[in-house]
Amino acid sequence: LTSSEIQAARGDSAGAMEQRTAAQQALLNVPDPTERVEIAAEMAERSVDRGQGGWVVDLLGSIESSLPDAAAEARVMAAVAKARTRLMTAEMEQRQAMEAAEMAGREPDDVGAILADARQAAQADLESAHAALDASNAAGMDPGVLIRLGELQRDLGDALSSEATLGRALSAAQAESEEGPWLLREALWQQALTQHELSRDDAAADLVQEMLGLSGVEEDPWTLYRAASLLANAGRYEAALAAYDRAFARGEADWLAEELRFFRAWARLMAGDLEGARADLEALPATDELPGRIASALLARSEPEPLSGPEVAQPWISEWLLRGPMNTTGEAERVAALADAAIAGLRDLGADDVDLAGWLLRGAEALNLAGECDRAKEALQGVPDAFGDVGLVELQAAALRAQATAEAGLGNQAVADELRARAGGLGDTDDDG
Repeated sequence: LTSSEIQAARGDSAGAMEQRTAAQQALLNVPDPTERVEIAAEMAERSVDRGQGGWVVDLLGSIESSLPDAAAEARVMAAVAKARTRLMTAEMEQRQAMEAAEMAGREPDDVGAILADARQAAQADLESAHAALDASNAAGMDPGVLIRLGELQRDLGDALSSEATLGRALSAAQAESEEGPWLLREALWQQALTQHELSRDDAAADLVQEMLGLSGVEEDPWTLYRAASLLANAGRYEAALAAYDRAFARGEADWLAEELRFFRAWARLMAGDLEGARADLEALPATDELPGRIASALLARSEPEPLSGPEVAQPWISEWLLRGPMNTTGEAERVAALADAAIAGLRDLGADDVDLAGWLLRGAEALNLAGECDRAKEALQGVPDAFGDVGLVELQAAALRAQATAEAGLGNQAVADELRARAGGLGDTDDDG
């Protein structure tokens, strides 16, 4: 390979993506199949933001078809990279379509179809990866490749296959832990996420705590932050707070510090540290008097008064419920009370359907956990459609699953099965049981 060809293949120069023919030929000339795919995967990671995702998907397809059958590991890598690039490209296109519609002052078109089509194509890529895996000696496959495969399986809704794949990756990573502890950390982390997806929060927390005991975890404060959220979701608030504090000790950028405060406040609330939670919330920008109201509503033993005033409509509050580790069984009644209070305040302010839908979904999930399925069913009326109208497919599927859980709790199993089938048809096959 010439210097310019390698540069073009890796995408390291400003004009590299314009040299498509040179890049493709350079890659096809790389004799080692694994290296060939690794270079293409590097390009894929950079391609989406440059608007080149579609071309790199085609390039990965050409490389995959050029690989010999014996290069099973490289074939799995190519298929996974191709699927991942499809999904990232679709997410970007969906976001751009929604932003364009907002700027034009019109309702977005069926933007959910963009991601749905990409997920369908990615599923075919995943099947190619499975075929290559089945035809090989999986026991000798690089654990890093298995980790990426298990991650993709989970993201496409097959958490059970993800669990099995990541189990193999974890065993291999444990055998190689002295040579590459980072690989063991990643295997433990991805398996924890899969266990969480399977609603096995105690198992997820055990894996997270094992990961946090390894050296070098502080090198990635983002993983520390997410690990703390999984621990909080399992009710292990003290361990979660310790993980948040370790991330804070890194002295990260303001945006990450805000994220850490955002969710550490929840863990402090659940641990009963009202003053600590209030301090974290008040340190966030432009929260006005809301932190005290949230804390009072959440920890109140009696029915809280409705929240009111413009502060309750801030986007981060709804986001706190949608993204936070909030629906542990032991705190379900408190979450439901907070959601009820926020919904009342938002209705007084004339909030739109999507603002209300976020709170209604999380409140209904908490009501399901508390066994109040009749109230959950009532709260969820119209919620899936509100998410679907703006292309929030994953939240639409989550709302349908919450409706299914409520119907099953009320003895309406046939209706529950139909709702779960609709959620699965959106490309999300998760099951709340």
